[in-house]
Amino acid sequence: MATVRRRKKKQQAPPFVVAVALVVTGLLLAFVLQRTLPHRESVAERLPPPEFANLLPAGAEAGAGGALELPDSPQPAYVVGYAASNGEIEVALIVWDKQAEKYRLGSKLALRTGDVRLESVPTLKAVSLGRGAPIAVLARGSAGAYVDAVFVLVRQGNEIRFVAKQEKDGHAGIAFFLSGASVRHSEDVDFGDVDGDGAKEAVVNESTTDDRGVKQTSVSVYVLKEGVFVYDEDLSKALTLSRKVFPEPTAPPTE
Repeated sequence: MATVRRRKKKQQAPPFVVAVALVVTGLLLAFVLQRTLPHRESVAERLPPPEFANLLPAGAEAGAGGALELPDSPQPAYVVGYAASNGEIEVALIVWDKQAEKYRLGSKLALRTGDVRLESVPTLKAVSLGRGAPIAVLARGSAGAYVDAVFVLVRQGNEIRFVAKQEKDGHAGIAFFLSGASVRHSEDVDFGDVDGDGAKEAVVNESTTDDRGVKQTSVSVYVLKEGVFVYDEDLSKALTLSRKVFPEPTAPPTE
């Protein structure tokens, strides 16, 4: 009697093995195409700074310090300090026009408030104020004998604007600080994270020497809240006390 051999069924690969194989094949194909097809730049070519003299208002005289570059895409923006034809000291924001594909004047701003105005083209410095805060531009220039004024600016779109400040008495205005020294009085401003929250505060150190030669030191701290520098009484008192208890060392007199 003839025997009948049964055919073994061909074993199929599990579904997950097939899926892994397809993924690996796709990755290999993408790698080959990336290496063989022409490579296209995804970022626009960075252009050199423009000729600012051609973009500033007529009659403007730019300062020797040049311009401050601000990061932007596809091309950086620039803040330029200059003396206007009417004698005002101003800053201009130069931006990249995506439609015309060239630089243009975005906005300008006169550096003055009340009876305080700059008398020289400012030096410009960018300061990161911390997480979630815009990059601030510090514009510093002479505001009279022995004193400089520091204006705090930010970019908003194609505009350059003052940051606001609220004083101890509640008075609100633009954020500017005085910095300088005379025989009896000195004042300076610095920006740093004094409370450890990751955001930078404006710290004003002021000292006055009376007729008896007694030196009094005070510190005023302004905290950035919703885009406004607000006077913080607790931090100001704490730092003032700290400076009195642990005064900064002074250099010994030279003979």
